[in-house]
Amino acid sequence: MKKLIININHTQGALERILRIVRHRGFDVQNCNITLQPNDIYQMHLVVNSLREHSNLVKQLDKQIDVLSIAMSKSNRRRKAEQELNYAFGS
Repeated sequence: MKKLIININHTQGALERILRIVRHRGFDVQNCNITLQPNDIYQMHLVVNSLREHSNLVKQLDKQIDVLSIAMSKSNRRRKAEQELNYAFGS
């Protein structure tokens, strides 16, 4: 799972276009949290899961005119599970 933090212009249909791209590219949305910032910019925290390459999704989203920035990181849930496995195996 990967967590995407996407800043999007507050325009009509922008959020729907982003979610449509995610779905059409074969990603499952695990969690989605959207807030409207005081400067009229949406900040979307999106956790997605797929067997497909996540960097390709980021490239497709970055092409959208309403997308201002994208940051990607591993989901905290997976990171916590990896830390627990490392602890259990003494790594």
